[in-house]
Amino acid sequence: MVPTHPAIVGAVADRDTLTALPDLEDIIQLCDYVEFRVDALLENEALLVRRLADCSRPILITVRDPVEGGLFNLTPQDRQQRMLDFLPHTTLLDIEIRNLEAFGQVVSKAKSQGVSIVASYHDFLTTPPRESLDEAVQRGLAGGADIIKLAVTTENALDLHTLLQLQEDTRSQAPLTVMGMGVLGMSSRVVAAQAGALLTYTYLKEANAPGQWSAHLMRHLFDELGIERPSLTS
Repeated sequence: MVPTHPAIVGAVADRDTLTALPDLEDIIQLCDYVEFRVDALLENEALLVRRLADCSRPILITVRDPVEGGLFNLTPQDRQQRMLDFLPHTTLLDIEIRNLEAFGQVVSKAKSQGVSIVASYHDFLTTPPRESLDEAVQRGLAGGADIIKLAVTTENALDLHTLLQLQEDTRSQAPLTVMGMGVLGMSSRVVAAQAGALLTYTYLKEANAPGQWSAHLMRHLFDELGIERPSLTS
């Protein structure tokens, strides 16, 4: 299912948040999806499986590539197997654009089960030139993406302008979500949502990525800015 309007994603990427989820239900209900960062949670796999089964919101599964910030240095084979293992719980599955071709079996199986693919790209140092971002979008679409996610480091107004211009130019071509990290990371996520970015990542208990807002504050901002809560379509 792909959101029809900007959606709030509450991220679970550490043991404390995973353990506390039953006590965070009021916050979870402020989210449109809950992301489980499987690569960060494998040391607590039995608890992870229980939390997935009990989750009250649609689930986004991420098993992040170590090259793009994944933990515990999982091999491609390990990551692929985890994605397949958790498909029955999944509404959205995040796979890096660089890995779409190699994980073609996962993409095909996910789509056959009605799971949508979030094709992601991360740059923790800079905002790449526009032509590089355009290329990433095209590679994601060619690899079967249902949503393109670009997360880059925004240090100044020019970086933010690059992201927002990309969001606007690509609006009719692809479901896109852009977000910043770094100095203007938090600002970028609010403005990008206003500009139509489909996924806004937040934290439920403690921030696990630069630029994140809490789910509670982001829902308040969405309400104040009149950003409509999405219905979810297949």
